Amino acid sequence: MRWGRSCRRSWARWRRGGWLCLLPFLSHSSTALSTEPPPEPQPNEPVENECPEATPLPEEFSCRGVAVPSSQVADLLAWRVYSGELRELYRLDTTACESERDALSAQLHIANNPPFNELPGVQRWSGRAEGAVVGILVGALGWVILDSYLRE
Repeated sequence: MRWGRSCRRSWARWRRGGWLCLLPFLSHSSTALSTEPPPEPQPNEPVENECPEATPLPEEFSCRGVAVPSSQVADLLAWRVYSGELRELYRLDTTACESERDALSAQLHIANNPPFNELPGVQRWSGRAEGAVVGILVGALGWVILDSYLRE
């Protein structure tokens, strides 16, 4: 039941305008989409005396492996650089989102771990102790007053 209530509250908060927090991300992504991506890497020409395809090394060698053509390795390295450039171009700035998440998790930690004197059980027992002390003091004061009245 608790899960359902929190979902309804979250949905209500979202409808009231919680979606506005996504505007910086959307605007950043739209500017990133309007920028021209870097050109795709072109395949390299085969080097002379290279294998036409990847072949396993013969068993005469002390280790197992695969001989990969140099042009394919160069192509893979070029695509790796290209993917790094794309990642930097379309990366979102998530520092604001992370700081808000950290603040909310700190609030949640405080809400789930209240100070010792604010725990319900401690407050009940301290209230009972206060009541007992007040009752004893009122009874003692009444006894003193009654005793002084009876001695006269």
